[in-house]
Amino acid sequence: MTNVDLLEDLATVLMREDEGTLAKNLRTLTGTVSAGVEHQCLLLDGYLLVGGDRSVIRAGARLTVTGEVVPDLITNCQQGTPLMVISVRPAFDINN
Repeated sequence: MTNVDLLEDLATVLMREDEGTLAKNLRTLTGTVSAGVEHQCLLLDGYLLVGGDRSVIRAGARLTVTGEVVPDLITNCQQGTPLMVISVRPAFDINN
């Protein structure tokens, strides 16, 4: 899947007429990104992160990610429920 494909998929998700479906499928997750078993596959809390800025989204990064769950999206990653990334930002531990 190329970056152009990912952007087209994201545009499709954001342009859906049924905004209720979009709102129902939105998730905001905070945690540490882990590497998947396949090359370039990244996971957060059981979700496969699809798209987003890979200079920010990397294994070991602590992030807050908002995206839409797209369970029927076909990937080569073999794990995680696909989450089409809409926004991402660093998450800071307030205890440190």
